[in-house]
Amino acid sequence: MSHFGDFGQAELRPEQRKAIGDLDALLLPVGAGPTVGGESAAAIVRALRPRLVIPMHYRTEAVNFLDPPDEFLAALGARVERLDESELEAEQLLGTAEDPTVALLAPPS
Repeated sequence: MSHFGDFGQAELRPEQRKAIGDLDALLLPVGAGPTVGGESAAAIVRALRPRLVIPMHYRTEAVNFLDPPDEFLAALGARVERLDESELEAEQLLGTAEDPTVALLAPPS
């Protein structure tokens, strides 16, 4: 698993890709602004090939200065599981490196 936090780059450098290695799950900011936007985030997912992607740092009712995840979801074109919870069992949602699952969690209340 890899958590990108507020990743301030538009793309991965080759040495970063190599250092990260194979992933089952990736937590990735997708809301643009001070972090990565939709198209760039989708390119990062395609480069890393995780089986599960959990978007974060995007517009919600509580956070209105970021973009919604829509651009990322459209750019990636992967299967999206919209969850009513802010927690998940990753093993139940794993896709494949070629066809990852995107788990869109409910914002914490």
